[in-house]
Amino acid sequence: MRNARVGLLQCGWFNRNSLLDLPPRDFVLVFCSPAKGHRLVQRYRTPERLLAAIPHSNQLRGLPQLPFIGELSYRDIIHVLRHRQRWLTRPERQLLDDLCNYLIFKSRSVPTIGGSRQNEMGFSE
Repeated sequence: MRNARVGLLQCGWFNRNSLLDLPPRDFVLVFCSPAKGHRLVQRYRTPERLLAAIPHSNQLRGLPQLPFIGELSYRDIIHVLRHRQRWLTRPERQLLDDLCNYLIFKSRSVPTIGGSRQNEMGFSE
């Protein structure tokens, strides 16, 4: 929640008693994790719940265009990187492979609830 509040503040969505009244800037918060479906992302995508969780939300000018809170899984990141791999130089492809292997490693090392673990493509093992 703190990230959303700070982002809204820094992008000008809170009323500040400042000399210049600048329009608020676009703001998007993307939560990256081993798997999608984090309960807080779902909760805070609802404007009423988000406003209830933000201290001094009565000072907000409004909210950015909804939905501005989203999530990406490691699988999503790997998919995007691999899809664009052919346009990269050889050193860039090596770096991409290392990053994808690291994300696969991290997704395999995440403890799970209920004894089911997700593999690198997002399927339960």
